Amino acid sequence: RLKQEVQAATTMLAAVDSGANETMRMNSLSISYSFFTYYFK
Repeated sequence: RLKQEVQAATTMLAAVDSGANETMRMNSLSISYSFFTYYFK
């Protein structure tokens, strides 16, 4: 279930940031990953 939550969040972020450059996209994914690992640990 945790994997599904993270996948949903990263997919949503990727869609939102599709217009941004690669660096911004990776930053958003990193922030999302950090948030989920903290929130679910």
